Amino acid sequence: PLRERQVAAGLREMFGQRETIQVRRISAQIIPGQPPRAFGEVTWMTQPRGTTIPEKVTVFVAWVLQKDRWRITEIRLKS
Repeated sequence: PLRERQVAAGLREMFGQRETIQVRRISAQIIPGQPPRAFGEVTWMTQPRGTTIPEKVTVFVAWVLQKDRWRITEIRLKS
């Protein structure tokens, strides 16, 4: 699992120079097992700061349940 600092740094790197226009959930699913896992996708509409040209990216996130806390294990961008 990624540490909180790693997740925050990754999201800042991906979206730090962009303005969010809209975020919409596409899918979310919990997979039973040991340990339980979850997966989800969101569509993130952004625009680079100082422009008016919107860009759409799909963000995939995976989690695993550890010690009663969901931890992010993966973040991927799909263009």
